[in-house]
Amino acid sequence: MDSKDFKDSVLSYSSIKAFAKSPNHFIDYKTREQPDKAHFAFGRAFHGFILEPEKFDSEYQVVPKVDRRTKAGKQEYLELMEAAGDRDIIQGPEFHCIKEMAKSVAEYAPAMDLLDGTLRETHIKGDIGGVPFHGYADAHDSNRNYAIDLKTCRDASKDAFMRDAHNMDYHLQAAIYKKLLNVERFYWVVVEKESPYNVAVFMQSEDAAKKSDHYLNTLTEKWKAWNGSPQTYSKEIQVLDLPRWA
Repeated sequence: MDSKDFKDSVLSYSSIKAFAKSPNHFIDYKTREQPDKAHFAFGRAFHGFILEPEKFDSEYQVVPKVDRRTKAGKQEYLELMEAAGDRDIIQGPEFHCIKEMAKSVAEYAPAMDLLDGTLRETHIKGDIGGVPFHGYADAHDSNRNYAIDLKTCRDASKDAFMRDAHNMDYHLQAAIYKKLLNVERFYWVVVEKESPYNVAVFMQSEDAAKKSDHYLNTLTEKWKAWNGSPQTYSKEIQVLDLPRWA
């Protein structure tokens, strides 16, 4: 893949997040071998169980937990995979966790009120600042003018998720999806992956929305100015000072 091929890319939240770190991170994202889909099976299965339960049995096969460290366990797992066909395998303990998480969501009125009547797992695409983007929206409601992202985490408390949202650029994702869907508000439905499986709902603030829109605009302008060639963080020697918190 040469430099012009990179510039032909349709961007996504994940790829523009990589580009934000450096063009070399974007190139690495586009060219490296992607993780096996089994690596993300739990998260996808949880999303499917919540958002598209009618498709779950046709896309996932729940199996007993198998110890693949033994020869017999490896053979049993291979047989289970063959029986599953094109379906992803979810082991029993993981499925128990998914059901408990789903139960917590179902019992949390703010989450269910937002999810009720929404369009689910929608492929969206469009131009942002003259740059083509695409993505997959967990849920949205054009009439009520909002989009929802379903997140799993270890700590759904406000302080913890605020930190996660900043560190993992969730606000950038919100900015992208709001523009592609042409909606005004963005919510996160957040579910803990361990007991007691607490649920929380967060709405992006107006200040965060303005800052993330500005950040997205800055990134799209940098993308358009980039010539597609490898680049690191800086072409110059940089002066290193103490961090602000020191």
